[in-house]
Amino acid sequence: MPGCVLRACGIDFDVEEFLQQSSLVPYCVHVRDQPVALDSDYLAKTNALYVDVADADLSRCAQILRAQAFLNANRAELLQLSQTAGVECLELDFGQYFFGEERVSQQFSFPPEFLTECAAANVGLTVTVYATNGSDADHQPHAE
Repeated sequence: MPGCVLRACGIDFDVEEFLQQSSLVPYCVHVRDQPVALDSDYLAKTNALYVDVADADLSRCAQILRAQAFLNANRAELLQLSQTAGVECLELDFGQYFFGEERVSQQFSFPPEFLTECAAANVGLTVTVYATNGSDADHQPHAE
């Protein structure tokens, strides 16, 4: 969903073991071959943890600043997480709505300082784009 989350996942990633010695607080944990939610028939394909980094109600620029502060504050733990047995992906995922009826394209830019922080913490970067009806007022982008 829109906003920014940290995702760590892997088929053999023992999330519970990692969390016993971690200060990171996930809002969601997926266990491979278990439903992703109580009311879901969809089974998780991998073990994963998700940590809120920046709320969707912030501008993209503010989300990047929050994410950069998160990386700075948690760099040592993120480096440890990236080297944890079984971790196949460790990334910040910026969810964004795409307003196709109003635009032909949409640009997502990240400042070099932010990319440097991601690299220093060994964290990848993903932008997940969610298509939405251009008239949906609940999903209008915030001014930068």
